[in-house]
Amino acid sequence: ISLPGGGLPLELGGAKDLYSYVSQMFFNVCPELRTAKINALDNKNDPAKMTRSPRKVRIGVVSAKLHNHETLKNHGQLIEHLASAPEIQLFVASYPTMKDHATSRIMREIQGTTTVINLQTSNSVERLLDASLDVILYLDLPVDARTYGLAHQRLAPVQAAMYGHHTYSSGIEDVVDYMIIPEDCVMGEVNPTQTTSQYSEQAVMIEGFFLTPESPLYGDGENGTVGDPDLSPFADRATLLKTFMIPSNANIYIVPASVPHLSPSFDSAVKEILRADADAFVIFGVRELSLGSEGLQPFHWHAKDDLMQHSFPPVWVEKLKLRMKKKIAGGKRGGGLWRRVRFLSSSLLSDDYVAVLKGADVILDTFPFGNFLPSVTGLMLGTPVVTLSSEQRKASGRLTKAFYTHANMTRCCSANSLDEYVELAVGLAKDNKFREEVVGGIRKGVEE
Repeated sequence: ISLPGGGLPLELGGAKDLYSYVSQMFFNVCPELRTAKINALDNKNDPAKMTRSPRKVRIGVVSAKLHNHETLKNHGQLIEHLASAPEIQLFVASYPTMKDHATSRIMREIQGTTTVINLQTSNSVERLLDASLDVILYLDLPVDARTYGLAHQRLAPVQAAMYGHHTYSSGIEDVVDYMIIPEDCVMGEVNPTQTTSQYSEQAVMIEGFFLTPESPLYGDGENGTVGDPDLSPFADRATLLKTFMIPSNANIYIVPASVPHLSPSFDSAVKEILRADADAFVIFGVRELSLGSEGLQPFHWHAKDDLMQHSFPPVWVEKLKLRMKKKIAGGKRGGGLWRRVRFLSSSLLSDDYVAVLKGADVILDTFPFGNFLPSVTGLMLGTPVVTLSSEQRKASGRLTKAFYTHANMTRCCSANSLDEYVELAVGLAKDNKFREEVVGGIRKGVEE
């Protein structure tokens, strides 16, 4: 069963109902999921039982994306914290997937303190039950069909889903009890904690994000962190411009997003930016290459599917180009606008990826389906990110704004309308004084 991607539910006005229908289909196909009970199996030799301590809270973290993916980038530091907490016994359950620098880093961080469960084995559910978990945290619902299916079983007294880059609601009623969300994503709502039609779970608001200065962002650079822009040839702006066949006087707008993030409504913003700034060049397809991608074949076929969903496969790119060309190149002088759009044909190595983000004048956060982690990476590098809050609080369309709010950086780059979005982006690219003030504020906010 394939789950609906980010673009479809957002364009329909919110994913809760759609995911609820998908969840109901799971229960209809397998009704016994609703009556599954927690029962520890009698297996004295199981490592989970051997390491059990009655004084510790037993927490299971379930994810299919423990590699250089937005899920691990969002929640890797949370896993590190849980693994090091003396009052917690941590279990990490994951499906086999690509192994890259980010995977190696998280395994190093949890080694010796954490029981790792391979969910691809035939007895994986029994091992989760035998662990007698108090809490299960699902990190990537509903990004991955396997963990989404697993979440329909009651495997712990408390089961919760973490905020992510696709949705704030799993649609799995009566089994997933809580949805954990940064409170800044729902600032201004009358009663954000109330379970309404927006949620199938009880919403639990947390302060801030699981991102700390003490632990660098996850990435596919050396040691599983983001790359070093100074090690890339693109650290020289002239080289960057020449590589992408862009004139020296150009203002560079970067869209670091995969195909599912690029909604037709975002095309209008790109067209207006190109109209308002005659020196604007917009680059799509700026994505970080995972060095583990070459080793996919030995693993489950879903791992291969990850590349199709989160990279720029040729068929999707061509369809996207046709759609965007029709929108941007249509009308008077549209052809000239389209000639200032660039698409990368392949992903970039980690050092090159961050160098391109750092070399941009502006990073454009997509909407209504936002792109939080590239935005955070850009801000860490000192590059302004312009964002437009989505009306759907479940999408990551509010995460970049929430990060700005949490870091007290809301003055410059968070728009409330399409016109304001375009105005901010063009102003940052063309007005050097304004941009310097903003960059200074970003650096101060990041440091604090």
